[in-house]
Amino acid sequence: MECASRAEPKATCDEYWACQDALDESDAQRTVRTALATGEGLDDAWTTCEVLDFEEEAMVRACHDVRVRLIERETREVTELRDHGGNAMTACVALEAHAAKFSAQEKLRARALCKEANASRIAEEALDEARTNLAKGTLEVPFQCTMAVDDLAPLPSDWAKRRLREVLHGCYVELGKQILPAHVPDMLICEYQAEQVYIAVKTFGLKDPELDPWIARANKKCAKSLRRKGK
Repeated sequence: MECASRAEPKATCDEYWACQDALDESDAQRTVRTALATGEGLDDAWTTCEVLDFEEEAMVRACHDVRVRLIERETREVTELRDHGGNAMTACVALEAHAAKFSAQEKLRARALCKEANASRIAEEALDEARTNLAKGTLEVPFQCTMAVDDLAPLPSDWAKRRLREVLHGCYVELGKQILPAHVPDMLICEYQAEQVYIAVKTFGLKDPELDPWIARANKKCAKSLRRKGK
């Protein structure tokens, strides 16, 4: 009604729609500025920025700030999930999408964090399975342990190194102290479960007073396994 009244008495369609566009942009600007001021509605604000593609310098800066805030928020979410072994898949999709459009450096940082988050989820599963096997006396290294080690070992961060040590200890040291005494005394070849423990211990230089003697006893049968795998 406001736009119609402004155009009277010689209203034209062009005048009406120009007025309507101005009102719409004013509402959109409020959406963006309110999101920045309150931290609420950032997703709606970013959608507004993408749809309207503002040219005004102040709004270009405001939309840039909205994306920065979104990346900060999503980084916190993924970090929290990583630190607790949660499923960060959905959060990572959002983070990597925003980061990729921001800068190459931010894209690499987001990707590295998401690799850690994915590895952490698998590590949590591995440790849960290892604790279960330990409690039940199941003489097996869970397959998740191998997956977790393969994901964590290449990652360079201090966080990944700490998480890798946790997995190695739970999967191969604690379980190994049950697995090796059950297999080593009578095995004619390096049996699969003993082999997994032996290779992990030798590859990563793991030490434990209870486990070390059993590794030494397994050496004759299992050293070839290590060489065969190029360790």
